[in-house]
Amino acid sequence: MRNTGKPTERMFEGSIDALGKQGYYYRIKDAAAIKGLTGRVGTGVDATPSDYICAVKGTTFFCEVKSTQHATLFEFKMLQKGQNAHGKRIIAAGGNYLVMIHRMLTDEWFLVAKKTLVDHETATGRKSITWEELGTFRCTVEKTPAGTRPRW
Repeated sequence: MRNTGKPTERMFEGSIDALGKQGYYYRIKDAAAIKGLTGRVGTGVDATPSDYICAVKGTTFFCEVKSTQHATLFEFKMLQKGQNAHGKRIIAAGGNYLVMIHRMLTDEWFLVAKKTLVDHETATGRKSITWEELGTFRCTVEKTPAGTRPRW
């Protein structure tokens, strides 16, 4: 099965929608979204910092949502060059940048600060992190007809 990421993004959005007035997200339009709207690739479109800008229960953050079918780890190459560059600048400015990871094989969700991933790569020299290493970032989930979604 091909992983488009779209079902994971819908479940992520549903998790914030479920919060009512305590949750807000804005989906940042990327080059693919612009092509979908106009039929042409957007020229001069900057790399976007993340998939979403969110405010949840009083905390505002950028959030990149990823889904993976990898059995043993999350590969940092899933984060694009622009997301990494923007992420480092956001962190340096004191901003919050989170990565929501959906491990599709087990239907588990992890919410981890981008800074944690950067620090892990710096400390280990590895461009990935195992599911065991991400264990403390596992989210509580709720069951829906579409699968599970993270609970905030």
